Amino acid sequence: MSSVIVSGDTSGTITIAAPAASGSNTITLPAETGTLLTTATSNANFSGGALTLDVAGGITLDSGGDVTIDSAFDIVLDADANDVIFKDGGTEHFRITNTGTSTVTLDAVGDISIDAGGGDVNFADDGTNFAFIARSGNNAIFGNPVSDGKIYLQGSDGGSGQVYIEINPAVNEGVIAFHANGTTGTPIGMTLQNDTNGATIVSNTSASGKEVQTFQLNGTQKGSIVVGSSTSYNTSSDYRLKQNVDYSWDATTECKKLKPCRFKWISDVEIEDGGGATAPITSGFIAHEVQTVVPEAVTGVKDATETYVNDDGDSATRIKPQGIDQSKIISILTKTIQELEARITALEG
Repeated sequence: MSSVIVSGDTSGTITIAAPAASGSNTITLPAETGTLLTTATSNANFSGGALTLDVAGGITLDSGGDVTIDSAFDIVLDADANDVIFKDGGTEHFRITNTGTSTVTLDAVGDISIDAGGGDVNFADDGTNFAFIARSGNNAIFGNPVSDGKIYLQGSDGGSGQVYIEINPAVNEGVIAFHANGTTGTPIGMTLQNDTNGATIVSNTSASGKEVQTFQLNGTQKGSIVVGSSTSYNTSSDYRLKQNVDYSWDATTECKKLKPCRFKWISDVEIEDGGGATAPITSGFIAHEVQTVVPEAVTGVKDATETYVNDDGDSATRIKPQGIDQSKIISILTKTIQELEARITALEG
């Protein structure tokens, strides 16, 4: 078909009339600006290189190639083939797919970004909010706005949904539970409970002799906590981890260097009236005094301090106390008793 060219004065109108027939319309073209008139229920306007379809709001195609849809009513995309496809230069970048009666899939070639200027992204079910993602400064918040509503982290075990982490604000001051068997409400697993006095870690197992906690260094186990009829706190002592084993050393001399003492903790004295008169008396050792005899039993450095930020937001200094693992002194005490027993036996003989 050849082209139809209309030329003439830049003013006035050009009218194209369809043949008279039932339901036919007449289209009137403007010269440059004005209204594209039809006998239908809506009009189109040319203005400054833009085409506007006036349909209870408007659809505008401007000279820059942008399309604006402005409707006073609903905007309906009805795709019988189930897909609404977005392209750029003929290349697909994004599509919305109706995969069921009430299911919609968003499928992007690249990333999908949600940019909420108000700082919140809310999730709702039939108008009721059940989760949100929010921004607080440079921090991200994942939450449940429902009073005492839980948060679950769920996985799939053989296709069956299993809850492995549960956050429950309704118990005490909040509970984080790690469910070993993937079922909520069961005590098996580890639970971090928080109340007004602080946190408590609960490790619960149904198997006696279970290692409820292990301690490793570069992948090698160095200790464990085992629960059975009682609780055992273990440190590594396997012969395969040791060398230069010596049974003939002088323990009595080392034992005599230890300085057992009795004392009151300053923290107990401070909360007691009368200068701590009723504060409990404890027996034990002073860390740095033990360190000179059994250095492996002591951690830290004598008179060490550390810097921290106090409640007023100011930098301050406090002590960094030494600690003692008194179980490492038992070998000296045991061998000293053996040496004493040998001397007593010799005297008795």
